[in-house]
This record gives sequence, C-alpha cells and structure tokens, in this order.
Amino acid sequence: MRIFTLVTLAGAAVLSMSAAYAGEPAYVGTWGNDATQCTKPQESQNAPMVVTANGYEQHEAHCTFSSIEKSGEIWTMKTTCSVEGDEQTGQMTLSVTGKTLTIDGTSKRQRC
Repeated sequence: MRIFTLVTLAGAAVLSMSAAYAGEPAYVGTWGNDATQCTKPQESQNAPMVVTANGYEQHEAHCTFSSIEKSGEIWTMKTTCSVEGDEQTGQMTLSVTGKTLTIDGTSKRQRC
C-alpha cells in the first residue's frame, strides 16, 4: 500500500508540473547556438538567450515583448530592448520546431 501511495503522489506531482507549463508558448526556455553556449552564465558575453512569455535576456540585452500575435506556429511581437543601455524598438518573429528556435526566419538556436 505504501508503494502505491508513493507512486500515486509522484505521478500527481509530474502531472501538476506539466500543467504549470502547458499554457506557456513553445518559445519559452533557454536557447543557445550550441551545447557549449548553453553552459555560459548570463554575465558572459556569449551567454545563451533566456526567453520568457513576455521578453528575453541575453548578456547585456534586455527585451520586452508587446503586441504578440500567433499565426500557426509563428509568433510575431514588437520588442522594446535595452542593449548596453541603448533603448531600441523593433519587431521579431519566433517559431519552434522540435528543439530548434528560429528567430526572424533565419537565425537558429537549440534548446538548452
């Protein structure tokens, strides 16, 4: 009986963890050019890109997303970024296929 209870509790924990991430866009995560970049800390110049539902951080670039639109598996968002203290606005597209993030249709990163 004790083993059944532990297995049931472990299964419930996994299900609740999965449910917590179920509503997040597929682009949320840490993305690098390769496995080596994935190990770099954010204070490193060659840090991976850490993307949340509302923006991303990468070394000295801090961006927030607004006006996010999804069409199929492509997200288009307006960005407001501070890059080394310089404020910039723009637009970007993100798409995810498997463990690959494509930025603006050309730049590819792998999930860390």
